[in-house]
Amino acid sequence: THSFHNYTRRVGADNASATRYILSFEPLDPILVPGGGASDDDDDGTPKQPDQQWIPLQVVGQSFLLNQIRKMVSGAVDHARGAVSEEKIVESFSKQSRMKVNVAPAQGLFLDRSYFELYNKIKVKNGQKHGGTLERSELDWVEVEGEDMPAAVRRI
Repeated sequence: THSFHNYTRRVGADNASATRYILSFEPLDPILVPGGGASDDDDDGTPKQPDQQWIPLQVVGQSFLLNQIRKMVSGAVDHARGAVSEEKIVESFSKQSRMKVNVAPAQGLFLDRSYFELYNKIKVKNGQKHGGTLERSELDWVEVEGEDMPAAVRRI
């Protein structure tokens, strides 16, 4: 649990909503996406696009602030290229610190999956106990896709 006030906007360090529980932020194995365009043996004048390397990031947490993930990605990229030290990143979580963290472009960033365990526990299973009248069905992408939930998500 840290204060992510530097990873959003218009939220001060003393604002309780800046405190978030992020369990993990990890790079996964890179993916190489072949470039498009003309092949080596086909010369129709279209230049071949270069291959692209994508680095998937897995972020596991309970909730996120506006632009938080994009700013976390930007900080990680800045650290990887040597523009920001690990000490500065650690300092950015301190309530005494106020610093500008760049926002990574949205291009290439997308949400792959959400887990709704807390929603299912509170809203669906306990909804009737607290005077709720709407029947809600569970939200469960894992069941639909037939995959197990990552261990990091089970610990939340």
